[in-house]
Amino acid sequence: MIDSIFLYAVIWSLCCTVDFAGREKFNAFIKNILNTHNTKTPFPYEKSIYDYYWDKKEQTWVLWSTYYDNFEIDVRL
Repeated sequence: MIDSIFLYAVIWSLCCTVDFAGREKFNAFIKNILNTHNTKTPFPYEKSIYDYYWDKKEQTWVLWSTYYDNFEIDVRL
């Protein structure tokens, strides 16, 4: 589980500091690394790495949007 917690920390400490284009690049980079290395808890590939959080209790990646109805991010930012 420590590798998933570490990855979550990397996403929201390093990967969150870039603009939209940088986020797309980090998303592709992280998924590429995880695709080439066998991990115990693979990252979901359906959405962006920024769409998930690590649920320690369930020990899986969960969409954070499942907790917020009608939440939208302004794409003009």
